[in-house]
Amino acid sequence: MATAKAFLNDDHRVLVYCPLRGSVANLGLSVLRLHRQGYLDSYLPTDVDITRALTVGVEWLGEGHVAVECLRLGVAVHHGGLPRAFLGEVEELLAQRKLRLTISSPTLAQGIDLSCSVLLFRSIYRAGKPIPPHEYANVVGRAGRAFVDLDGITVYPVFQAGYEGDKRVEAFRKLRRNAQVREMESGIVLLIQHLVTLLAEFTGATYDDIVSYVANTSGPWTLEGFTGNRVESESGIDPDLAFFEAISELDTMIFGTIEDAQLAQDEVANALDLALQTSLWKRRLSRMTDDDAALQTAILHGRAEWLWRNTTASERLGFYAAGIGYRTGSALIAQLNALSEHLARAETMLAEGAVNAASEELSSFAQAVFRIPPFAPESLPEGWPDLLGKWIAGDSLVATIGTSEGVEFIQNAVVYQLVWAVEAVRVQALAAGDQRMAEAIGRIPLSLTYGLPTLTAAALAQAGLHSRRMIIAALNAVPADFTDVDGMLTWLQDGAGETIASLWTNRGDVQLWERFVKSGDYEEDTGSQARTLTDVQWSGSAPVGGSAVRLLHNPRTNTTSVYAPDLTKLGALATAYPDIGFSDVVGTISDDGLAIQVSGWEF
Repeated sequence: MATAKAFLNDDHRVLVYCPLRGSVANLGLSVLRLHRQGYLDSYLPTDVDITRALTVGVEWLGEGHVAVECLRLGVAVHHGGLPRAFLGEVEELLAQRKLRLTISSPTLAQGIDLSCSVLLFRSIYRAGKPIPPHEYANVVGRAGRAFVDLDGITVYPVFQAGYEGDKRVEAFRKLRRNAQVREMESGIVLLIQHLVTLLAEFTGATYDDIVSYVANTSGPWTLEGFTGNRVESESGIDPDLAFFEAISELDTMIFGTIEDAQLAQDEVANALDLALQTSLWKRRLSRMTDDDAALQTAILHGRAEWLWRNTTASERLGFYAAGIGYRTGSALIAQLNALSEHLARAETMLAEGAVNAASEELSSFAQAVFRIPPFAPESLPEGWPDLLGKWIAGDSLVATIGTSEGVEFIQNAVVYQLVWAVEAVRVQALAAGDQRMAEAIGRIPLSLTYGLPTLTAAALAQAGLHSRRMIIAALNAVPADFTDVDGMLTWLQDGAGETIASLWTNRGDVQLWERFVKSGDYEEDTGSQARTLTDVQWSGSAPVGGSAVRLLHNPRTNTTSVYAPDLTKLGALATAYPDIGFSDVVGTISDDGLAIQVSGWEF
C-alpha cells in the first residue's frame, strides 16, 4: 500500500492485483486500518457521488463490510464473491474513471474492464506456484491501454533483502520473459499436457503406463488406475480434484466436438480426427516428437472411445447440453428421478405462491447436488437451508445472512453452482424423455439468481432495478403479474411509475429508481423484441410450423445448432450466436417452416 500511495500521490490510477480472492478482502482491511491510523487519505474526489453504489452495497452487504467501507474512501474492491448488483455499480464508477484505486482478484484476468495507469502485483504466486504467463500477460494488458493512458507501469513490490528478495525478483523476471515469448497454443494440447503432468506427479505414471491404460481400461479413469499407486506431493494441490477437473474438461471438449451423439463407437476416433483436421491441435502435433504426438492422440481417442462405451446417446446429449463431464453426469443420472421430482414440485409451488414449500424442495435438491463436483461448494455455512429459503422469499440479505461467508454462499453456491445444477438436471431429464422437463423450469433459475419469489419481481431485477427491497416494496404498492418487458411497460405507463416514485424518501433509492426508469434497459426493449431467424439449415425436412425448438451454441466449433425439445439435432444456423452458450433459448418454427421466431434474447 505504500507503493500504491506513492503512485496515487503522483496522480495515477492504480490497480492492485491479487492472485487469490481471499487476499482482496485482507488488503481492503489493511486500507481501512491504515486510513484510521492516518497513513492513507481518502481518495474519493469531492465531486464524485457514490450514493447509489453505497445504497446497493449496504443493502446487499451491510454497513461495515470491507467493500462498502473501502468505497467510501474511493477504493474499489472487486472479486467474484461480491453480489453482481454491487459489482455492477462499482464497475460503472470505474468505467467513468471516478475511482482511482482498485483492488481486484483474478476476475480482472477474465475480461473485466478496470483499466489503470499503474498495475501493482500483490503477489505473483497461487498455491505456491507462479501464476501462468498468459494470466500475467492478460493482467498487464490492463495497464496503460491504447487511447486510455499515455503510459503503463507494472510493479511487483519486493521488500525482502538478500536471497529471498533476489529469488522473488528473478521469479518475476522469468514470468515476464515467458509472457513475452509465449506462442499461440492449442487448448487441447495444454489440457492433455496438464493431465499427463498430474499423472506423472501424483502416480509416477510413465509414457507406457498411460498409453496402455487408455487403450485397455474398461473401468472409470482414476489416478490410481494408471499405476496402482499414489506418489506424495508437496505442491499443495488436491490431486483427486485436479484430476477430476481435467478429465471433465476433456469430456466436455469431446462431447462438443463430436456433434453426432448417435455415432457408433468404432467411428468415434475418425470423427474426432475429421472434426480437428484443420485445428491448431492438429498443426501442433506435426511439430511434436513422435512419442508426444502419439500420447496426445492416444489420450484423446482413448477417452472418447471410453465415453462412447459407457454412455447412451441420450446421456451424451444431456452431458453436452449441460456442459458437464461423465463423472458429474453419471452421478446426476443415478438420482435423476428424485432430482427431477424435486424440481417439478418446486416449480409448481412457486407458480402457486407456496414459497416455503418450494424452498424445502429446493433445499432437498441442493443437499443432493452439493455433494457432486462441480456443484459442490468449498464450504457451507451453518443453517444454509434456512438462508436459501429466505433468499428465495426475498428477505433482506443482510438481516438473513450478516456474514461474508453467507454472502459468498449465496453468490457462489446458489447463484452459480445451484443454478447450473438445476439446468444440468433439467436437460439430462429432458434427454431421458421426461416430458415434465419439456415445459420450461423457468421460475426456479430466476428465483435462485435474483433472490425473488415471482416472475414479476425477477423481471424488474432483470430490467436493471438492483434493489430487492425496492422491488418488493414496488409490487406491494402496485401489485402486478407481468412476466416480460412489454407487460412491465404497460404497468409503468398505466400509473404505477408515478405511484412507485413517490415511495422513495432517501437519495440512494431515488437515484436507483431514476436510473432504472431512464436507463433504456426496458424502454427500448432491445432484448425482448421478437426476432425471426431465416438462415436455418435443416438436417432433414423442416419441423411442423408452431413446433418448439431449442438453440445451443458450441464455442469450440463456433456453430449455433437447433434441437428438438428432446435434444434431437434438427439443423444449424448459418450465423453463429456465441452469447447463447448453454442458455435456455427457445424458439418457435414459423408456419412455412423456413424460419425460427425467438424472443427474450439479446442478439
